[in-house]
Amino acid sequence: MNHFTGFPASAGKSHSCSTFLLRDENSFLIGHNLDDTGGIPLPGVLCINKRGVRKRNISFHEILTGEKLSPTIHWTSHQGSVTFNSWGREFIDGGINEAGLYVQEMSLGETVYPQDDALPRMFMEQWMHYLLDNYETVAQVLETMSQVIIDGWPWHYFLCDRTGHTAGIQFIDGQPNIYTGESMPVPVFCNSLYPQEMENLSNYAGFGGQTLVDLDDMKVERFVHAAHLIQNAPASPSVDYAFAILKNLERGDDESGTFTLWSYVIDVMKQRVYWHTKAAQERKFFDVRAFDFSCDTPAMMLDINIPKSGDMGATFEPYSPELNRSVVKAGIGAIDGAEEYVQERGGTLENMINAVADFPASTECVEQT
Repeated sequence: MNHFTGFPASAGKSHSCSTFLLRDENSFLIGHNLDDTGGIPLPGVLCINKRGVRKRNISFHEILTGEKLSPTIHWTSHQGSVTFNSWGREFIDGGINEAGLYVQEMSLGETVYPQDDALPRMFMEQWMHYLLDNYETVAQVLETMSQVIIDGWPWHYFLCDRTGHTAGIQFIDGQPNIYTGESMPVPVFCNSLYPQEMENLSNYAGFGGQTLVDLDDMKVERFVHAAHLIQNAPASPSVDYAFAILKNLERGDDESGTFTLWSYVIDVMKQRVYWHTKAAQERKFFDVRAFDFSCDTPAMMLDINIPKSGDMGATFEPYSPELNRSVVKAGIGAIDGAEEYVQERGGTLENMINAVADFPASTECVEQT
C-alpha cells in the first residue's frame, strides 16, 4: 500500500461518507456528508486560503517521523480557496477554489496508492490542497496525475468544476482508476468501488432492474438512494433539496444516532457554501466571492461548529499559529488509537501535532496585488 497502513479508522471518517453533484442547465449543487463511526462531534475549521503562497510538499512519513523524503517539490498557489479542515490550515478534507474546482475525500478500504521513490511524496490531505492551489478544471487535474505520489491512509476522491465536469479517482493495486464522462454516468461517490456501485444500481427500477427503490429502507446502499433522488430531482433543484438528499443518506444506530458529523452544500455557480454540523445544527452560509484571496489580507479561519445561523462571512477571524495549534490538537486528539499508532512507528503524538501545526509557518506569501 503506502509507507504506512492501519492508521486509526476514525482518521479516515470511515463509516459512510457521501458526495454527489446535482445539476440542471443553470446550476450545479455539490452535497457532502462527512461521517464517522460513533457519531462523536468532530472539531474543525473552514479556512480562507490565499493565492500567491509559496509551499513545499510534506509526506505522511515526515509528519510521523520528522524525516524529510526526497525529492521535494515547491509551488506557488495560483488560486485562492475555501476548505473544510479537520487538521488545521493546509490539511484539508475538501474544498473549492475561486475558479470553481472542487475536491472531496471519502474512505475506500481497497485503496492502494502508487509507489515511485523518484517522485515527490505528498500527504493526501495536502495533495487535495495542491490541486486547489494549482488547477481550474477537472481535465487539468487528470492530466497531471503522475506528477506526485500520495502518502497516507486509504481515501478516494470526487472532483467537479464550474462546467459541471465530474471525475472520481480510486487508487487500486497501485494504479489510479479514473471515472469521468461516460464512465461516470451517476455523479455520486460513497465508500465502495464505483463499478460495484453501478452494478448494484442496475438491479433497481429506473436503472435497468425491477427492484423499487425504498427511500425509507436504510439498509439500501446510499449510492442507490442518491442516484434515485438525483434522477427524480425537480427541474430546478434547490439547496433545500440537496440537503434533503444528504439527510436521506445519513446512517446511524440506536445508541449514537446519526454518524453524520458535517453536512454541506456548495452552489458552484453562485459560489455560496452552506453547512451545518452535528454539534451545531443551525444552517449557515457564506459567499466565496466576498473574500479577498490576495496576500494583501491575512488568511482566515472559522470554527466549523459555530452555534449560529445565517451569513457567516463577517465572522471569520485572521489566522494565528495559536488558533491553528488548538485546532490541530483537537482534530488529531479526536482520533481513537492515534497515540499508540504513532508510538509503534517510533514517533510521538506531540511531534505529530507539532509537524502539522507548524507547517503553515513554512509557507510564505510571495505575491502582493
